[in-house]
Amino acid sequence: MPLTSGTRLGVYEILEPLGSGGMGDVYRARDTRLNRSVAIKFIADGVVDPLSLRRFQQEAQTASSLNHPHIVTVFETGETEGRRFLVVEFIDGGTLRDWSASATRTWRQVVDLIVGVADALAAAHGAG
Repeated sequence: MPLTSGTRLGVYEILEPLGSGGMGDVYRARDTRLNRSVAIKFIADGVVDPLSLRRFQQEAQTASSLNHPHIVTVFETGETEGRRFLVVEFIDGGTLRDWSASATRTWRQVVDLIVGVADALAAAHGAG
């Protein structure tokens, strides 16, 4: 069930959809309490099997325990109308496709990006 702009979820006001995938939908929202942008990831309506729900919860727990410049900060997790969600910091950085198409990248820029991603993955794996 897509959410529309202006929909309220507790202290969060949905502003716009950011993307959708097999596991769910992501929206940009405003935390009305702290007046900041956040991203809210909803698990897909059809994803109700115990393994997927456990993976979603594990993602929230693992990410919330990490403090790394290349991993978003988790603010909250919850459920509304039977849909689980995860509230994370909103990073207005575009997509990898946007980044690669916006300019011709040097090999050093590409390596720096890959090193940052690998460092974040290493931190996540190190935390279990």
